[in-house]
Amino acid sequence: IPLDHTAGHVLLVGTTRAGKSRFLDTIISQAVARGESVIVWDPKGDIGLKESLRKAALRHGGPDKYIYFHPAFPELSARIDPLKNFNRATELATRVAVLIPSETGADPFTAYSQMLLTVITEALLLANIKPSLNLYRKYVSTGLEPLVCLATRAFLDKNVANWEAAYKPYKEKMKEPTLYYQAISFINYYNEQVAAKHPSTTLENLHAQFGHERTHAAKMTASLMPVLNMLTSGTLGPLLSPDSDDPTDRRPITDFARIIRNQQCCYIGLDSLSDNMVGSAIGSMFLSDMTAVSGDRYNYQIGDAPVTLIIDEASEVVSDKMVQLLNKAGGSNIRLVIATQTFADFAARVGSLEKARMVLGNLNNTIVLRTIDGATQEYIAESMPATYVRHIEYGQATDVKTSNAFDFGYRISESVKETEVPLVDAPIMGILPNLEFFAKVSGGTVYKGRIPILDTSGEEVQTEPTNYLIDEAA
Repeated sequence: IPLDHTAGHVLLVGTTRAGKSRFLDTIISQAVARGESVIVWDPKGDIGLKESLRKAALRHGGPDKYIYFHPAFPELSARIDPLKNFNRATELATRVAVLIPSETGADPFTAYSQMLLTVITEALLLANIKPSLNLYRKYVSTGLEPLVCLATRAFLDKNVANWEAAYKPYKEKMKEPTLYYQAISFINYYNEQVAAKHPSTTLENLHAQFGHERTHAAKMTASLMPVLNMLTSGTLGPLLSPDSDDPTDRRPITDFARIIRNQQCCYIGLDSLSDNMVGSAIGSMFLSDMTAVSGDRYNYQIGDAPVTLIIDEASEVVSDKMVQLLNKAGGSNIRLVIATQTFADFAARVGSLEKARMVLGNLNNTIVLRTIDGATQEYIAESMPATYVRHIEYGQATDVKTSNAFDFGYRISESVKETEVPLVDAPIMGILPNLEFFAKVSGGTVYKGRIPILDTSGEEVQTEPTNYLIDEAA
């Protein structure tokens, strides 16, 4: 496939054990050898796929070129912040709010949760604090008092000279020296002394949310708290909300923008086989973060080095964000390879055939291995061109006249005819041997091929990256 054509992305379809992972091996090896940044999202955790990426990174750049993330192996995993890259505060709120179980995605509970997260995000940014999942959980579950104090103080420092003297009487009127009454004193001082000359929508929204009735707020966020607890509990918390000030944690901290900037190779295992809900949630947030990176590259021309993003078992993370990424990624030089088993996987995940076709409609190159699903076969076949097959028809006939029994005739005919037939008939895709495929490349070319198996048996085998697991004594 010409490299220019890969900007239109690639759809890889094949049933279990037909050869998808081995095909991805070849794509990974070529992309790494070209010096591209390669990111692999693997919901099921294919060891062979991980090793292919690791060996390719070692072969063409050394240990520092390889990044590994997997929730099941937190001690070996790098820490990746899914809230690192964004353009607006509402983006971060949406990344979490879309994870709330909802039939329509627009019910009052989801809308309230998104509004609350937006208020918290804007207040954190005002206080020059990086938003994180841990901070979201903290302020949603325990209250906004600390954030009111931090954000108001930060705003006053930037906009009001010598505000401490004017605030002192409000501080002295506090009933008790607690965070709650301190927050009340800041709100009163802002409303009476500051708001008229230095209004702040961020502070006013935060103060209004602080004054919301606690019991009602707890009911409205009842569906948000399980999502936040799920993403911050146990070993997952430090992985997705890395603390750069913790000297005891030696694991590297990175994000997708940095990985791409450093032209590194990153394997993302989502562990969906063990915990499908958490794996899908992490994949959705990573997808949103990558969309923000792609948007920055597209809008602000931040780097133009090509990036290969491979999503195996893509139905686990398919969403509206994936459609956005497919739309933007071509212009930002991010090339996607979307691997799935059947077309129905997408339809079941997004809830309709129309939305599934929106995803597939952005994939200009199609590679199909053996697939036994009839709908998938028909979808691939209908996009293949037709062709004409020539065949020779022979005919022979005899006739006898009734007037004379010995008066008869004999005829032989031969004709060449053309018949329009599918270039690749749908049922043929169900009987392809392992490692064999049809490929339709943007531009109209169709290939039939076999997948090579890369022999890396002579290379050094290292089960996991260890360059950052250094003993303190050493």
